[in-house]
Amino acid sequence: MFRLYLWCLVCSVSVALSAVAQPKRFSHAIGVGLYNSPAHFAGGLVYAPRFHAIRFSARAALSLGTQLGLGASFHNNYNSGGGTPTSIFMMDMPLLVTYNYGHAAMMNSSAGWGFFTGAGYAFHHANRNTNAEEEEETDTRILISGAVLTAGCRFAIAGASLGLHISWLFNNNHYNTDIPGIASAGLSCNIIPRRK
Repeated sequence: MFRLYLWCLVCSVSVALSAVAQPKRFSHAIGVGLYNSPAHFAGGLVYAPRFHAIRFSARAALSLGTQLGLGASFHNNYNSGGGTPTSIFMMDMPLLVTYNYGHAAMMNSSAGWGFFTGAGYAFHHANRNTNAEEEEETDTRILISGAVLTAGCRFAIAGASLGLHISWLFNNNHYNTDIPGIASAGLSCNIIPRRK
């Protein structure tokens, strides 16, 4: 499973690097995000590159991208199998199709505010708390994949271009049947080149 995640990460970075050569069709942001589900709480850095596949106007586009989250699980404790610590690594990787409008929808969009909404498919890998007092041995791994919905807004404030997003990842693979999905929220800074 880790190889699949690594392969997805390498592909995302490759697409992002190749898109940098086409600045009018590429936008990106960096920030922080929080991820929550039953017995799991995590946070980390979020990198959100997107490629504008269809441009409707100077302020609207249909984009392909991701909100890649890399970080750590919080409140991790010792597992029940002999006191060895569980891993704190967390990765969230959605592949998204989004409709973007207004501020930062395109690299040169300068509206005061904007929004985006979209859907796609996502993978979430992390670890969670286990209760050492339980008689049953609980798997500490969280391996969630399924459909994901996202929405957010972008705005200019104090000379910076910021964005807020929320997402819900549905657990469609039934590996962790006690987790219906993963909710996430984040704050990001849109990387917009200064105009000369």
